[in-house]
Amino acid sequence: MKLSLFAWAPALMLSTLQVAKDARRQMLGASIRLAGGPDAAFFLDTPDRVILENVIFPYYQLSADHQAILFIGCDWYTVGYTRCFRLKNYATMDADPSRAEYGAERHQIASMEALGQCHPAASLDLIVCNGIVGWGLNDLADAEASFAAAYDALRPGGHLIIGWNDIDPRRPFALADIKALAQFERLMFPPLGQSQHRVDHKMHHVFDFYIKP
Repeated sequence: MKLSLFAWAPALMLSTLQVAKDARRQMLGASIRLAGGPDAAFFLDTPDRVILENVIFPYYQLSADHQAILFIGCDWYTVGYTRCFRLKNYATMDADPSRAEYGAERHQIASMEALGQCHPAASLDLIVCNGIVGWGLNDLADAEASFAAAYDALRPGGHLIIGWNDIDPRRPFALADIKALAQFERLMFPPLGQSQHRVDHKMHHVFDFYIKP
């Protein structure tokens, strides 16, 4: 039985869009490299990134208590974060090998649950997990393992920031359902005066702040 044009056209369209998306990412990566790497980085101009880069990051840039920082989830718009934290012990992580070029010099190609293989227990002061939940970390069991690993890697008093989108299908589970997060205490983040900050934007981005007791 032959398939009609209408049967395979949607799949072809999705494939074409993915190719175009990958090509755009490669072009941006090449542009960043040619322009001088982190010193000439591009940024994603969205309300949630404005909060992340202009409110959250400056607090940790100036904090003497937060030197060892791990940022999880890399793409072309995170390249400049290496420069933001150039005076810190900054590392990155992403499971996708193609994203390694957007990471820090100390970059680990691995899923979040494996972060203990690169970062010993109680060795980190801050973990930023932004845009991972619902964008790759979609299984509750994997989330349990991932945030348990984050808890182990953080020192007592270390901070964990989770940025996620409160829309379907980007909320595959509720953070309240993750038992590993119950080990943490909620952190009243000083610049915002909140332990949870919601961004008024179509993606309904949410920042949750935690501290290891």
